[in-house]
Amino acid sequence: MDEPFTTTGIGSVPLTDPVEATRFVLDAGLDIPFWPQLPKRAFRELMVPQCAEGLPCLEISPSDKRVWLDLSDPDRKANELAAFYERYLGGDLDLGAMSADHAAGWYAFIEAIACEGRSYPALKGHVTGPMTMALGLNDQDGKPVYYDADVFDCVVKLVELKARWQAARLREHCDKVVIFLDEPVLAAFGSSAYLSITDKHVIGAIEQIVEPLHAEGVVVGVHCCGNTDWAMFLRSGIDILSFDAFQYAGSLVLYADAAGEFLARGGRLAWGLVPTVGFMGTATVEQVQQVWSNAVTALSAKGIDPGVLARQAILTPSCGTGTIPQDRARQVFPLLRELRERLRA
Repeated sequence: MDEPFTTTGIGSVPLTDPVEATRFVLDAGLDIPFWPQLPKRAFRELMVPQCAEGLPCLEISPSDKRVWLDLSDPDRKANELAAFYERYLGGDLDLGAMSADHAAGWYAFIEAIACEGRSYPALKGHVTGPMTMALGLNDQDGKPVYYDADVFDCVVKLVELKARWQAARLREHCDKVVIFLDEPVLAAFGSSAYLSITDKHVIGAIEQIVEPLHAEGVVVGVHCCGNTDWAMFLRSGIDILSFDAFQYAGSLVLYADAAGEFLARGGRLAWGLVPTVGFMGTATVEQVQQVWSNAVTALSAKGIDPGVLARQAILTPSCGTGTIPQDRARQVFPLLRELRERLRA
């Protein structure tokens, strides 16, 4: 991870066979391989259902493509909340386990790297972030569970456990574990739908997860694939900010002071320079390199050392490849590798 322009991926891939998806990732030539999420394989592998296992009062209907918490029965809610906290406070890391029904790519990935019998410099896991989980998961009346304080606390703690559960297993096969919290819902931060949510709420939830991960030596990133208040993340305790630089590099310049402070304390920016959203296979390495060059020029004018930007840069696709056709997805990582070699040269 100490090399400039280290490469990794965001999480999802457009394949349905977990073994094939694992080979797709391991053959991609990434500096930090990641386990593949398979949203096209099953409803349970979408972001919210995948990480909802373990929550009190959980209901899943794959046939209806629905996941929700039924909080209508006070006794059930009280009993399941009590059982959750008993396991959490007892240090039961398996409360955060993902089953093969929800994460087939995880199990295929772990099996493949175990069979290789080698230790990687770094491996990456990922979980649905606490705000995306709590705002994307509703109760029986269609109200986001974020607005139930007791349940929101469970969501934050469960995301923490899922991140730590992944880290414990990845650590067996690498020198350094990287975990991303994926927070796409925060692209809508500040909109009329979420006016009651402040940056303090977001930072507080993220830091509750970051602190125990840091205590276990895990490098923690946040990924948001839309435009948002970048200072909110940069001033939290994360180590990596991952963003769609292809579309939003210019907006980061508006937060140059916060970005400078983040980099000064050793933080790293994960530049999503290779487009995935709406990718038509026409992006060239010259085009994505120009996006990088323009951003460096603009940030340098704000007082950030270009050498620091380069040394602490990670290169990624702009988002996961899970929503784009396979033939186009197979063009993303070769383009990322070519960009890495050009920038390192």
